[in-house]
Amino acid sequence: MKRILLTACLAAGMVLGGCGAIRPAQMALPPELQTGADKVTITGLGGAPRGEFRVAGERGIFTRSASRLALFDALYEGESAVASFSFAPPAEVASRCSMRRRTANVGVLTHEFKPMAYTCTFSGAGQPAQLTLAEARVQSMKRERSGEMVFSDVRLRVRSSHALAGSKLQTAAPVGYVFDRDGRTVAAVEINGTEPVLVLRAGSTGIERQAVTLASLALALLWDPKETGLSD
Repeated sequence: MKRILLTACLAAGMVLGGCGAIRPAQMALPPELQTGADKVTITGLGGAPRGEFRVAGERGIFTRSASRLALFDALYEGESAVASFSFAPPAEVASRCSMRRRTANVGVLTHEFKPMAYTCTFSGAGQPAQLTLAEARVQSMKRERSGEMVFSDVRLRVRSSHALAGSKLQTAAPVGYVFDRDGRTVAAVEINGTEPVLVLRAGSTGIERQAVTLASLALALLWDPKETGLSD
């Protein structure tokens, strides 16, 4: 999967004369989460199509894939992705996700007549739960996405983040997602790199944290063909 990489000395390179280490660029956190927030790392995903993950003391298994179909010399392109994960007992929560995008290319013009849409359903949670995410029709390289995560009586607005820490640059693909509840930012997930990081406001409720964790896993598992290189 394509990820945005910066040299570890990007900010100080002019002073120190450069360095050899390379690390993923970091997502710029909203002001509400810059101090006093709890951070939880999802391990085990890496760049693998399947495997085992761990998060907040729980473990589970995952699978994911992405594909692209081009017809008539790429006049029509269909892109899709699927992902699933399930927690080991006693949680036993499982999710199935699917993404679709349909594009028409005429000369140098590209029209996404069915922009990217990503939907996840959850089972075993004991509460109604669903994640929906859609990409905006914009005439730019920036692929802004928004949607919502509904879990029991918790309704979170989800929006993509394209801001990098310590930089004014905005990325084309999301480097993470921010979660808002009742107009207030309550959490974020950084998906850049191989180990996604959840950032949750201090004092958030258990059910709110569960909603963020499920949504973050689903978002981190998405392999978008435009980000994996399948669309190149």
